Amino acid sequence: MARKDSDTLFVVQSCSKGIVSTAIHILVQQGKLTYDERISHYWPEFGANGKDKITLRQVLTHTAGVPLMPTYADMRLITDWRAMVSEMEKLEPIWEPGSKSGYHGLTLGWILGETPSRADGRTFAQIVHDEICKPLGAEKDLYLSALSEAESRIAEISGEAVPIASMPDNMLFKRVLPPALVPVANPEWNSHWFHAAAVPAVNVVATAQALVMYVCLTDCPRCGWW
Repeated sequence: MARKDSDTLFVVQSCSKGIVSTAIHILVQQGKLTYDERISHYWPEFGANGKDKITLRQVLTHTAGVPLMPTYADMRLITDWRAMVSEMEKLEPIWEPGSKSGYHGLTLGWILGETPSRADGRTFAQIVHDEICKPLGAEKDLYLSALSEAESRIAEISGEAVPIASMPDNMLFKRVLPPALVPVANPEWNSHWFHAAAVPAVNVVATAQALVMYVCLTDCPRCGWW
């Protein structure tokens, strides 16, 4: 799109994590989730491979020890929700959960997305729509899983490639954010099928105003959540 104005939508990348965390906090307030409850309490299959004691709080604070993406992950795989839920169940902690922190750049999104869905019954995209977008009046300005009619308003990602590919192959960061999945070098980030998918850690689509609005929820008399 050539023209950009206040109605322009952007893939907000890791700002998506703030939206995800806000949705979690809302469901905690509603009594549907508890910060120090084990993820496996809500999602039993997640407890496989030494993950049975990982808590919601540990995932929120990037201390769960499961930041690594599968080596074969590509853009099509990460837009397949059920497949990525299965991949999260296969993960093994690379440090003792809760013992230290490390950026869960992508895995955080599916873990924090599937857990409330198991507890609440709605898809995570629907939770974001119902609990954040609707109260803010931002149904056309903030999406996890963008509707087709929003596509023409989404700005194209362009610029210089992120230098992850040039990092040494033995760096864990290349398994946290694999070069095959980062923006700019991958034109799929500008595709409708990526925008329409739910990749909660990175692909929320929002206007600049909507992105500002959600961080003001504590002072919002209309919403009155906290």
